[in-house]
Amino acid sequence: MTLRGGGGQCMAPTHSSTRIQAGSTSTCYIFPHTFSPSSRRSVDSTFIHGHSGLSAREVHRGSVGVCTATASSSQVTTAPAPPKPSMVKPSRISAPLITKKICMTQSVKQLQHVVEEDGPNFNHIHISAALVQLSSLIASSPAGQLSSGSSQSPAGPSTASHTQSSFRHSKQQRQHQQSQGQLNIIQVDSVEQYLMERLLGMAILQLDAFDVQGIANTIHVMTVCEWHDHRLLESLLAAVQYKLDTGRPQNLSNILWGSVTMGYTPGREWMSLFYKALCAQITGFNAQDISNTLLAFGRMEFNGMQYKVAAEVVNRLLQQAFGRMTEFSPQQLVNSAWGLARLGFVPSPAWSQQFMASTLSCMHQLKPQELSSLAWSLSRLRMVPDAAWTQEFLLACHRSLPTFSAAQVSQVLLAVGTLRLQPPARWLRDFVARATQMLPALSPQALSNCLFGLSRLPATKHITTLDPTQPDTGSSSDSEGSASGGNNGVDQGASSASISGLEHEAPAPAGHPAWMSPWLDATEGYIRCSSSPGVQAASDSDSSDDSQSPSTGAQQWSAGGSGSQSGASSSVSLGSYMLEREPATGSGAAGPSRPASQTRSQSSEVTSGSSSHAGTGRLSFSMQELCNVVFALGTLGVHPGSRWLDSCLASLQQHISEVVAVPRHVSMLIWGLRQLGVRPPDAWLDSLLEATLPHIPRAFGSMELSTVISALAAWGYMPSERWRARFWWRTLILHSKLRSAPKHTAVLLAALVSLRLAPHMTWSKVCFKALVHSLQSGTCSAEEATSGLRSLVLFGLQPPARWLRAYLLGCYSVWQDLAPEHWSELLWALGKTKAAVPAEWLNRAVAATQPVLKDCNVQQLATILWAFVRLRHRPSQTWVTAFLEASAPKLATMTQRQLVNTIWHLNALGAYPDQHWLESLIAATQQHQFSSHYEQVLACGLARLQLRLSAQEVRASARVTGRRRKVAGVKAAARKRLKNGASSGLGVETVESAVAATASNQEAVAAELVGAASQLVVAAAAGSA
Repeated sequence: MTLRGGGGQCMAPTHSSTRIQAGSTSTCYIFPHTFSPSSRRSVDSTFIHGHSGLSAREVHRGSVGVCTATASSSQVTTAPAPPKPSMVKPSRISAPLITKKICMTQSVKQLQHVVEEDGPNFNHIHISAALVQLSSLIASSPAGQLSSGSSQSPAGPSTASHTQSSFRHSKQQRQHQQSQGQLNIIQVDSVEQYLMERLLGMAILQLDAFDVQGIANTIHVMTVCEWHDHRLLESLLAAVQYKLDTGRPQNLSNILWGSVTMGYTPGREWMSLFYKALCAQITGFNAQDISNTLLAFGRMEFNGMQYKVAAEVVNRLLQQAFGRMTEFSPQQLVNSAWGLARLGFVPSPAWSQQFMASTLSCMHQLKPQELSSLAWSLSRLRMVPDAAWTQEFLLACHRSLPTFSAAQVSQVLLAVGTLRLQPPARWLRDFVARATQMLPALSPQALSNCLFGLSRLPATKHITTLDPTQPDTGSSSDSEGSASGGNNGVDQGASSASISGLEHEAPAPAGHPAWMSPWLDATEGYIRCSSSPGVQAASDSDSSDDSQSPSTGAQQWSAGGSGSQSGASSSVSLGSYMLEREPATGSGAAGPSRPASQTRSQSSEVTSGSSSHAGTGRLSFSMQELCNVVFALGTLGVHPGSRWLDSCLASLQQHISEVVAVPRHVSMLIWGLRQLGVRPPDAWLDSLLEATLPHIPRAFGSMELSTVISALAAWGYMPSERWRARFWWRTLILHSKLRSAPKHTAVLLAALVSLRLAPHMTWSKVCFKALVHSLQSGTCSAEEATSGLRSLVLFGLQPPARWLRAYLLGCYSVWQDLAPEHWSELLWALGKTKAAVPAEWLNRAVAATQPVLKDCNVQQLATILWAFVRLRHRPSQTWVTAFLEASAPKLATMTQRQLVNTIWHLNALGAYPDQHWLESLIAATQQHQFSSHYEQVLACGLARLQLRLSAQEVRASARVTGRRRKVAGVKAAARKRLKNGASSGLGVETVESAVAATASNQEAVAAELVGAASQLVVAAAAGSA
């Protein structure tokens, strides 16, 4: 037979040897032809791989090899063939005996002998059994510890979970030797490779006869041996798709797990058939089947599938797992959580509680890779643990710290920071010290994740030294037992705190703690690579991706247990997908997001114990990672220096299109630069805003827009008219659809006021309606409600009466939270619009502001007094007295205008200051040199106040004279009534009540009357005795 490959020929008669001399290098796999003549040509053309030229060696029956050769000519010589044996058909033996022979082989050579001897008699069962036996023999050999291993014994910290297989090693070595033009006969694992090719070729010929179990076995062997042939895999899946309903749960989970592990995502039609088969067999799924299926779903998302896994299917799996969570092994729990986290499918609180209880009971059994994967999964699902779980998890991580790889350290720090677990100071310092030691091994993404996680922990700012013998200044408790549960004050705030909620923090001071110096040096190196010419832009397929896959493995290949039926009804939902990261909601936290490159090979996942130098992966930060670093440094208050910042801005400008592709990155970058006290050049801001124009209408949310506009206002930068037009349009849509968070709206309005950008009246009304809706729904705080109204009033808004009444009623929900500054803003806005505020609401406002007057500053006191005058509401005398007492010691700090306005407003309210307040006022006026205008206004106000005080004295003296006459008359009437009462038998109580009723008109009179009545009562009692 003549086999053609490339530019030469390979003469390979069945019972003869062949010599080939070629002028170029070629590679050829030669094996004895035991196929039938009808199938020989198709098999040979499939598995004989040739390149440019010819290569061969003497091949005898039962031997196999790969050779490369270099010759000066293409002459082919053939050695004399030995005598042909008699053409006798091989004797057929029983199928069970062949199966027994296959299972009894104890080495690859023995298996090869069985395949060559009985191969023509193999059926689909024998092929499947031979493949399974081959994978078992390879896995048991010292040089063939394969990647997946057993699912019951996950890879530990010292064992690579994705070791290159022997086949891949042979191919890489062969390619290297071909490139060097060397003549070598490579026999490393070539027998195994030959058997794989031979058995898979036989499987293709009998594919129609394979059942679901056989195809599942074949895919499993391809997976564990890393034989990633997608064309062959497509044929296997096509052959099994209409047989899925006849398979067992174990077969279904293994087929899907193996396919996605090899980086192949089935199509929609195939998956729809798989869903039907899964739902029909769901009651038979055991813990291993559920774990493998969820893990496969997660890897489908990891591989970049173009559709979502059906939520109903995931719910059915969770229902089946809910009743048998105690049967899950630690690795199965971790794999299930990883799959759910990759899918973004949030379980129900009941399921999460049971899951946390199960992981807590086996926390001491988790290995480093499982701990880091579990931490990443919980942080992605926002499953905040309680104090007991947190303490046990932190202790387990601290015990495993010496065995953590660089990627695992970064994952744990990122998860602890994202969940706000608040670790003890000793725990945090040890992890930071360990990460500092491993800085050369940290990839760019791992370094970014470490910094971002540390920035979410307030205790990081208290670390002054990494020396365990020296305590940190101001650090928290050093006891490991003091770990508290996480507080997910999540904005989902990455995390936690909202970006826009931090807008008013002071810029970071220059300088940084000493332990941060090596971190800044490491980040600067990656930034320089990113901005240097000739360096290719960083890809996101890094070995230290935040989506580290947990240790995985195939199931045991014996028949799986049937499992008990779940008691949960199929109609009960135990979870739901996360809301899409819709930028318009603005509810997401800043933090690491999914990389831009969605498609990854399985070999790029993180391995436990992996500590490869960053130089073996990407050489620079991606734009997402660089934005995370800037955000982290701004949060930590670490100023990296001008050289670092110049390099950072240059790198960002070079890849500005990558930055703006994700709006969250833009907001993180802008916020971080502002916190660092950096004001980018106008040209840099121009290019950034120009690049965001295509993304604003459909991708930017309220958080991103509020962060950007507030930073521009702080920098005094006026955006272009094109940018403003798209900004107005996008924010109008967000407010009209109630998709703008109140805190973002408040920051946005304040920035517009600062930039003096007045919106259209329609825009203001829509924004006010959104503010009222948030007040009524209870999602708006006191600060957001008052500052939002104040900004809108500054824009000239006159709130409609109906919406104003709704706003005032909504204020009752935050009544107790209104501080002095909130009262001054609220009352000023109402006074500015001269709104028709109900008297009842104003009376309640007077009563609520009276206790806080003593805490107001002079501006707030003057504003509150002005607002009541403006609203034409006269507070009670008690409120006026409290105001005078609160303002008396602060008169000296008032400005000329505030003093003049205070006097005039007191006159308008009809207040009468006491002597002490007047003396303080005179002392305050003597400290100022009033202008002529203010002097005239002040003199006029004081004159009016003097006239009112004089009139009050006259009225007071008249009231005193009348009061004395009234008291004398009451006393006489009381004596007369007492005398009549005694003569008519009236008791003392009747007389006393009459006196009290007479004296109830005025308090001062009542006090004198009660005294007089008491004397009369005593006298009457003595007379009666």
